[in-house]
Parts: sequence; C-alpha cells; structure tokens
Amino acid sequence: MSQAPLDYKMAVGPGHNKPPLDPAEIAAAAVDQLVANTEAWAEHSPVILDEATATACQTWLNQLTERLKDCKAKLAIERAPHDQALKDIQAKWAPLQRKLAVCIEAVGRMRGAWLTVKQRRLDAEREQKRREAAEAQQRAEQLAQAARAKEHGPGAVTNKIAAQEAAAEAQRAAKVAAAVPVRAQTKSDLGGRAASLRTYHFADVVDWEACWMHFHEDDPDNPGKRRPAESLRAELQRLANEQVRHGAREIPGCWIDKEER
Repeated sequence: MSQAPLDYKMAVGPGHNKPPLDPAEIAAAAVDQLVANTEAWAEHSPVILDEATATACQTWLNQLTERLKDCKAKLAIERAPHDQALKDIQAKWAPLQRKLAVCIEAVGRMRGAWLTVKQRRLDAEREQKRREAAEAQQRAEQLAQAARAKEHGPGAVTNKIAAQEAAAEAQRAAKVAAAVPVRAQTKSDLGGRAASLRTYHFADVVDWEACWMHFHEDDPDNPGKRRPAESLRAELQRLANEQVRHGAREIPGCWIDKEER
C-alpha cells in the first residue's frame, strides 16, 4: 500500500533550507476545519433538544473559544516587538516635535500680529483708493456732461479735452484701487508660498433647544413629528448603551432590553 506524499512543510529534516512556518498559516488549517465542523453542526443540530446535545454543544463552544484565545495570544506575541519598536520611535521623535510646535506657535503669533497690522493698513489704503477713484469718476462725468452741454462756441474744445483727460484719470484711479491686495501676505527668503491670515469659523451654541431642533428631520413613520437626524440618533444610541453598560436600568425614552448568550 503506497503512502501519501509528505508535505514538505511538515517533513523537513536536518539541513533543510525551507522558510520557517508562519504561525497564522499553521493555525489556518485548524480554523478552516473548525468552520467546516460548525457548518455541519448547524446543519444537523440546529436546535438543542436534549442534555447530551447541550453538553456536546458546550464542549464545541469551549473548543472554539480556546482556539480564538490562542489566535489572540499568538497575535500579541507576534505584535509585541513591533509595538515596542513603535514606542521607541515615538519616544525618539515626540520631544523634538513638541519643541518645534512650541516654537512654531510663538513665531506664528508674532507673524499673525504683523499680518493683522498689515491687513488694517491694506483695508485703509483700499478704502482711500476706492474713494479717490469714485471722486475721479464723478469729476469725469461732470466734465463730460459740461462738454455735451456746450459742443460749439468758445470753450467747447477746452471742455472736451478736459472731459477726456478726466475720464483717463478716472480709469487710472480705478486700476490703482483694484491693484491694492485684498489680503495681507508675508513671504519667506527661502521661497515657498506666501503666508496670509486664515479665517476660521466655529459655532458657539447660545440656544441649545434651537440647535437641538435644527438637527432634527421629519419622521417618515410618524407624520407631523420630527426625529433626530441619523448621525444624532447614532450618538444618542451610543450614549444610552454606554450608560446601560455602567449599570443604568432606566433612561427616559428608552426600553432597557437584555439578551442571554
């Protein structure tokens, strides 16, 4: 009777140069067999009807639980050196990052103060140029109106020339006003993009009830009523479950249910 060929991974002798077996690869076959057995159990004994079957079920559950514990233990062993290496890397670089963060904050405040001053100057300059452009445009319109009123006779040519010059001056004033930057910027001697003040928006809730109702939507199951939006419902569910885990057995608006496993 011929023997089945040996798996080279399981039959390596002295002097072999095969790679070491991966623990997960070794466990995979056992787990696959447990999955197959579980499928068979679910097919042949979907309902427990006697004590003997219940005992066998508990034994089977214990085996599955032990295999899961074994996988978790091997994971912890294999991951341990990597966790330590990550801690060592973080310990090496974190102090440097903290020092640089403090410096960046300090210098950033100085730059921000300067940009604020520069922005105010730009705003004032832009407003001044805007007024000058508006005044130039008004003069040009007045002179153009005077030239149209007297197209013939003494002074007609002079009026027309003055109107044209005023119109050109109004155009130049408008370009000067438009050229004033809207946002103050600073540039680095080392190049890169210019920096400017950033605008940050944030909400400061002053009416909690109004804010609460804002994050509600029409309830499709109860016409005329509203319910929290999906993201808010998920957060409320999380908070309720957390309180139940900590011993709460009465929460307004909630049924406290239980499940034996």
